[in-house]
Amino acid sequence: DSFIIIDTTRNSLDKIRNGDVVIFRNSNNELFCKRILKNAFDDDIVISSDNFNFGDKKVKKSALKDHVFIGAVICSCNAKIFLNQIERV
Repeated sequence: DSFIIIDTTRNSLDKIRNGDVVIFRNSNNELFCKRILKNAFDDDIVISSDNFNFGDKKVKKSALKDHVFIGAVICSCNAKIFLNQIERV
């Protein structure tokens, strides 16, 4: 089991940095954890998965207007390792 820590101040496309892994909810209320790649030359955004079983999806920035961005992942940790480290302190 793992957990993530999210920076909820980075909760819009304007605040998300190129390459950030973000948590967002789409218009069907499905929750995703994906990498956002911004194109500096046009309005295209690539929604990329670090899992190679899922392909990249290129969309226009306007296509994401109904998505709710929860925040950017700043840390992920294995729960067992984390608890073992806490117990040592």
